[in-house]
Amino acid sequence: MERTAAEVMTSPVIYVMTETPVREIARTLLRHRISAVPVIGDSGPVVRIVSEGDLVGRRASQDGQHRCWWLDMFEKVRR
Repeated sequence: MERTAAEVMTSPVIYVMTETPVREIARTLLRHRISAVPVIGDSGPVVRIVSEGDLVGRRASQDGQHRCWWLDMFEKVRR
């Protein structure tokens, strides 16, 4: 039998607000071991979903190669 959404959802629901900084969203995903989070607007309803894929940005590393900024954050968390 195929699993349902209810069986794989995190409870209680982990969410962020529209004003939540991107770095804090990345920390939330990491801390709760989830790959996406609903974004709640000021009036209450879900306005968007932010996923790991949305957070992938590129920047040059010290050796000139492109590197995802969130990889730097993982390294800082480990220290």
